Amino acid sequence: MTVTSTHDKTIPRVAVLLDHAGHGDSRVSRTCEALFDAGMDVRLFTLQRFDSDLKSPSNFLDKIPVEVVRLDESSLYPAPLARVREFRRSRNITNRHAVNSNIDSHVSSNKNPSLVHRISRSFGALYWHHAVAKSLFPTVAAFGPDVIFANDLSMLGAGVLLSADTGSRVVYDAHEFEQGRNGVKETMEEFIRRRWEARLILKADAVVTVGEGIAARLSELYRIPKPMVVLNVPKFLTETPPLSRSEVGMPIDGFVALYVGAISVGRGIEVMIDALPEAISKIPNFYFAVAGHSKALRWAELCERAVKLNVIDRLIKIEAVPGDHVPGLIRLADLSIIPVLPSCESYRLGLPNKLFQSLQAGTSIVATPLPEVAAILNAYGGGVVTRGFGSSELLEGILKAKAGVETNCLPDRYSAEDGAQRIAGLVWALVRKEPIPELSRYDFDRSMLEAGNWKPDGKGLRPFLARICVRLMRMKIEKNTLIEHLKL
Repeated sequence: MTVTSTHDKTIPRVAVLLDHAGHGDSRVSRTCEALFDAGMDVRLFTLQRFDSDLKSPSNFLDKIPVEVVRLDESSLYPAPLARVREFRRSRNITNRHAVNSNIDSHVSSNKNPSLVHRISRSFGALYWHHAVAKSLFPTVAAFGPDVIFANDLSMLGAGVLLSADTGSRVVYDAHEFEQGRNGVKETMEEFIRRRWEARLILKADAVVTVGEGIAARLSELYRIPKPMVVLNVPKFLTETPPLSRSEVGMPIDGFVALYVGAISVGRGIEVMIDALPEAISKIPNFYFAVAGHSKALRWAELCERAVKLNVIDRLIKIEAVPGDHVPGLIRLADLSIIPVLPSCESYRLGLPNKLFQSLQAGTSIVATPLPEVAAILNAYGGGVVTRGFGSSELLEGILKAKAGVETNCLPDRYSAEDGAQRIAGLVWALVRKEPIPELSRYDFDRSMLEAGNWKPDGKGLRPFLARICVRLMRMKIEKNTLIEHLKL
């Protein structure tokens, strides 16, 4: 049954879909605020995860000036499977709450997920999209949105399925380059993820992403018009909550280099730890502070590395703070470190909001030569771009930044206000059915079949099966396209 909205079109209704209520996603918060300030009726539909308490969702959701509809994730699965997932998540909660600097209480583990786990996770994602759409349908249909704003690939499937039943238009906001996510390797999981996005992105009415690099890659990969770019620039808060070094655990008299963000693989934290011995010899009161969320085993591995280098007393763990406190936290440090490694395409093309928060805080930045980050720092100052990704290059950048850096004002397009205008203008154009420059609906394109640059060549069972899957997909797409032409 198809459901269409009957409300006054002068007040557009926008359903924002988010799959992780527990994360303090400042980008989603800014999207909701931009649409609300533009006079639209906005409602956020989100999942309540088993372990959402770890991310302090209330601080994130309570500050959004829109109605929030929470869907219990456990309702998406049959009861036995839901209990198993809840048990595994509760075990993760126990491990994460145990994070501290005492590595004796942890056991490092480098086990890779089993083949069964990878296959079940890959095909389980397809079931998950349909389950989310089915669970959201009653509330979304009752809301009657004109536009569905799907954040990340995890919600694009639900957005497309819901739009088919509600008649809404769909915006896909790609927070990352999904095909180059950290940890996604050349496996069947990547193949399924790539085919899933390739199928869905052509059904979206508009695509938005976080940087010029990812926009270009999406356009190249799927043969689509270049997506609209809305940078992860937070609002400039002149009255950020005051913080002190003693309050957050920074040494009062130390020279502190601060990293803010997820404490995960590929972020370059290990490289900074490796640079600590030499940094301490050059700057005797040097400390490396890490602020963010972390799994217990991950933090234990970093501490173990610091112990081997005899610098564990110079490695400081700071608890994550709400988004509006981040500039104030960075302002306490002497340097803001962005040591991200190009371990995946998404990281290489990334443009983290911590860069803009550091510029707002006025703290000198030391960043690795990622193209998007380097382009801004080289053009407008505010920090030092290292010559490479090694510990020696990072130390060289630290010493250079300590001597002082020049800062120029960013142009107006590097602002939260510019992003808000872009988002609001896009949604208004979709509602009024006005043409959107370079964001018109994507027609079927045969070249999309080869857009992924994924060639299932080689010998063996997996490449053979992959070639069969590609051929079957081509036959299905061509059959559907022929049927659509015959209907016309």
